[in-house]
Order: sequence, then C-alpha cells, then structure tokens
Amino acid sequence: MKLVQPVPVPQQHLRMSWFYDNLTRDQAMRALLHNTVIDGQFLVRQKDNETEFGLSFRYDQDGPAVVKHAKITQVVEDDATMYKFGEMLFPTLVLLVEYYHKNPFYKGQTLRDPIDRALLQRVISQPLVERDSEEYVDHSTVLRVQAEHKYDAERADEISLNRDDFIRDVKKLQRDWWTGTHELTGKEGNVRFHPNTKTLQRSATICTDRISIRIVKN
Repeated sequence: MKLVQPVPVPQQHLRMSWFYDNLTRDQAMRALLHNTVIDGQFLVRQKDNETEFGLSFRYDQDGPAVVKHAKITQVVEDDATMYKFGEMLFPTLVLLVEYYHKNPFYKGQTLRDPIDRALLQRVISQPLVERDSEEYVDHSTVLRVQAEHKYDAERADEISLNRDDFIRDVKKLQRDWWTGTHELTGKEGNVRFHPNTKTLQRSATICTDRISIRIVKN
C-alpha cells in the first residue's frame, strides 16, 4: 500500500471562527472599525457569487484606521478546486488564511486574530449610528484650535503649522485623527493629537507627541 497526501476537506472553512456566509461588506466594515479591534484583525465572508469570497481586514499603519477588502475566487485548476488570491493558489481557504498569518498580506502586514464573533454580532445588531467608547466630543462638535509650536506635515493630507496658527472647523475623524482648515492658508487637512475629556472641558492646552494645541472659543 502506498500512502499519499491526504485530500483537503473542501468545505472546512465553514467551521472556522473567521468565516461568515451571510455578512455584507458594510457590516464587515462597521465591525472591523470598532475601537476594540486592532490592526490586522480580519474576517472572511461569502459573497453573493458562490465562487467568490471577500477577506476584510483592519489596517491602521498609514493614518486613520481603514478596512481593506481582498477578493478570493474559487477556481478549478487541473480538475481540482482551488482558491485564488492574486497569483497565489491554495487548495483550501483555511490554508490561505494560515499562509497569510505567517506571510505579509498587505504592505508587510500579516493577518492577526479574527474579529470576535460576539463583538461583530453586537455591532451589526445596533442601529447605524456612530458610536465609540473612546470619543471625547460628539462628532458634530466643531472646534477652533491654536498651535503651541511649529509642526511640519509628514503626509500630503496633513496641515503644516507655525506657532500660534489657528485651525478652524476642527472635527474628529477617528481616534486621535482630526480634520480642519488652516485659517491663514485655507488648506484643509488632517491633524493628529490625543485630547482627553477634562482637557476639552477646561479649554486648556492639549500636549501630545505629535502636536500641542489650545482649544479656543469661536
């Protein structure tokens, strides 16, 4: 008797905690943007087409957190069912996920743990409103701030500041990223700082590793 490699179980992904057979792209985004989810967490969802899957994952490394989506297609190669991502082929979705746990999936980022299923169900069952346990001001709040020191933008979408420059129409984007308009130049862009509740209530100085500003009255 000659032993050969075992035949992969084609539907084993159905038993995995990261797989969802009835989840929309928008629901995946809402869940992965929750403030308890970290960079690299992911899920895989069945798309409307039974031969296509979406791998959605959180990516924080280039600024405000975003959710990226990758298309995985079920194909037949040499009479065998395979799962294709880019130019890579895998005999099962499980092996694809295991491979990218150890190898870069996007810009050097590997996949980490899947998003918690209980958290996902809780998020998508809530009304579609913006909620974040780390929010310090409501998203509708608009601030005017003054820089306490010079800051040179590191990205094209950031605002460069000189000491005492004002930024108006400052609104929270996500976590420590805010957006506003430089009053002198009129440039719109992003600013990064880490306010806390007491600071905003006192209209005092905000000191951070990136920028120090003072909240001022409009």
